[in-house]
Formats: sequence, structure tokens, C-alpha cells
Amino acid sequence: MKNCFLFLILCFQSLPVLSSSIEIDSVETRQIFENGRALLKAGYVDSSCIYFDQALERYLHLVESNPEDHIFKGYINAARAKVKFLEKKRLFEQAHEVLAQLLEFSILHLGEIHPYTAAVYNEIGVVYYLELDFNHAREYFEIALDVRVKALGEFSIDVANSYNNIGM
Repeated sequence: MKNCFLFLILCFQSLPVLSSSIEIDSVETRQIFENGRALLKAGYVDSSCIYFDQALERYLHLVESNPEDHIFKGYINAARAKVKFLEKKRLFEQAHEVLAQLLEFSILHLGEIHPYTAAVYNEIGVVYYLELDFNHAREYFEIALDVRVKALGEFSIDVANSYNNIGM
């Protein structure tokens, strides 16, 4: 318990200041995202969302001024982390909204046949699965499988995970 408390103190001390500064840095944005993940993992679900939202806002700003692959992936990872937060809170409608925006973003910036696009389809399937809507879940797991096979080849761990999801 003491180690966990010490970890949280260290984590909060290292959190970047959440500001609305004009100069947005991708490294600082990544750190904000990672701090959100650490808070989520430590069980501070509500606090983590503040950091995910800040990281998403910053990544969108970075995409406009610096359209590079790692910025796109950072945005997608931050959005997927926010979806995990929403799943934990059982806010499925909001999770679907975030995922719809994320899917559009991923297809636009990375393409239909990309591992990150497949991951978004898979995450949509997960949300439906958690809602106990197994038909829709299977539909999205199958789309994720198709995209992963095309993007990664048949012998990928992600493809194996898709087969596992379809077996539910």
C-alpha cells in the first residue's frame, strides 16, 4: 500500500501542467497521455479522463500543423484510451461516439487497410460485446480480422487475436 501511495505521489509530481499554451509539443502531449494511462491503471478513472481529453485536444492541434504518422497514431492511442475509460464507466453510447469519430479519422489519415484502423474496428466490436450485442460485436470483429489479414498477413498475433474474438 505504501509503495502504491509513493508511486501516485511521484506520478502526480511529474504530471505536466495542463495549459492552453499556443506552443504544443508532441513529447509533452505524449507525456500527458502516458500520465492518463498511469492514472487509469492505478484506478483513478475519472482523473485519467482529464488527461486523455487534454491529449486528444493537443493531438488534433498537432495533426493540423504537423501531419506525421506518429502524431496520427498518438491521437488514435489517446482516443482508444478514452474509450477504455468510457467502457469502465459503462458509458457505451459515448464510447460509440468517440469510436465513430476515431474510425473516420483513422481511415482518412492512415487508410482503410491499416493495423490501427483494424484496431478501431476491433474496439467497436469490444464495446458491442460489453453491451451484450453479440451479433454486432461479431460483425466488427470480422471486419477487424479482414483488415488485419490484408494489412499484416495471415500469421500475425493481431490476426490470431481477431480469430479469438470471433470465437467469443
